[in-house]
Amino acid sequence: MLTIQNLDTEEIIGEKYILLKKKFQALELFLKFMKEIMNRKSDQSSSNFAIRDKRLII
Repeated sequence: MLTIQNLDTEEIIGEKYILLKKKFQALELFLKFMKEIMNRKSDQSSSNFAIRDKRLII
């Protein structure tokens, strides 16, 4: 049987919420970073991507 006091439960939930919030913020930053990299690559060498795609299809 699991018995947890109210205060402990609120603390645990609060800590888990903070951890999740930090993880999502980190993930959001990572995705923005990756999107920026992909945008730069596509701006610089969009023709290279097309050539690579054709080679992959053949």
